[in-house]
Amino acid sequence: MEELPALIVIADEGFPRGVAGLIAGRLVDRYRRPAIVLAVEGEYSVASGRSIPEFNIVAAMESCEDLLVRFGGHSQAAGLTIATSAIPQLKSRLEAYSALPGEHQGLERTIEVDSVIDLSEMDDEAVRWIDDLEPYGPGNTRPVFACMGANVLEFAHMGREQQHLRLRVEMGGAQFTALGFNQGDKWQPSTQQVDLAFTVTKDSFRGKGAIALRLLDFRTSQA
Repeated sequence: MEELPALIVIADEGFPRGVAGLIAGRLVDRYRRPAIVLAVEGEYSVASGRSIPEFNIVAAMESCEDLLVRFGGHSQAAGLTIATSAIPQLKSRLEAYSALPGEHQGLERTIEVDSVIDLSEMDDEAVRWIDDLEPYGPGNTRPVFACMGANVLEFAHMGREQQHLRLRVEMGGAQFTALGFNQGDKWQPSTQQVDLAFTVTKDSFRGKGAIALRLLDFRTSQA
């Protein structure tokens, strides 16, 4: 699979300007990269951009100001108008800008882990403790756990585009289902052990009250 640029820029005559922002937001959610989506409308094109907290998308547009008819917004959401003939140059310059060392560093995914555990520690009592901390939201986020070296028993891709991942993992005799949304393309079938970052949920697929892991990220365990 071709590696994605640090900033995704796509343009198409089939994109209505009213949904360009929605498409950009979906790209950000799926790939954790800023995205600019251009609706091509003849001589001029209109774009919406969405970003991640670590990347200022308006600053990226400012670096190409000489190409733009107008632009504006804030660090996480912005728009621009450009002559359609200048789109290839815009794409090239934005990708180059986002690849600069000082800009690209913020695109590395980081997850704050509250506790590193053995999966055998995640029992009903631990889940009751987690539930007692509800309601979760801004200022009281759901606890994030990590485990190292979980054995992979089964894996499967899910979703219309096979973009989601379901794992069955084991550690210390305890087995769990782990669900990773939009993480299917990262999975290597030869993987036997994984390090996981996750939150804990109830698994309705396997029965009421079963414990499941909601994957935030994973990597192949180092030998």
